Amino acid sequence: MLTLTPLLSLTGAHHLTDRGLEGVSRCRALTYLNLTWCVKVTDAGVEAIGTGCRDLELLSLHGILGVTDKSVELLATNCKKLKFFDVNGCGYVNQKSKDHLFSIFPALRSTVIHT
Repeated sequence: MLTLTPLLSLTGAHHLTDRGLEGVSRCRALTYLNLTWCVKVTDAGVEAIGTGCRDLELLSLHGILGVTDKSVELLATNCKKLKFFDVNGCGYVNQKSKDHLFSIFPALRSTVIHT
């Protein structure tokens, strides 16, 4: 039987804002979200995603300077199924060591999606 995974890749969507992510956050079944290089995204948008999309298994915030440790903390609290999480290139995320991320995300398998 074929199983479909609810996924959305918005890689490089330079005009995507936090308000746009509020709309995405209504997709409660979303399990894969790639926001790599979505440069207008901030903690507010990630908060909406972390609150609405609690079944996420993959999330890439690679290269987004508008997110901070606040986003990581909220995701750790709400997204317990997260297996793949990338915050490389997020200059204001200070707590992104592999050991720290594995300690706060119980299901985490990888901290690098893009290289």
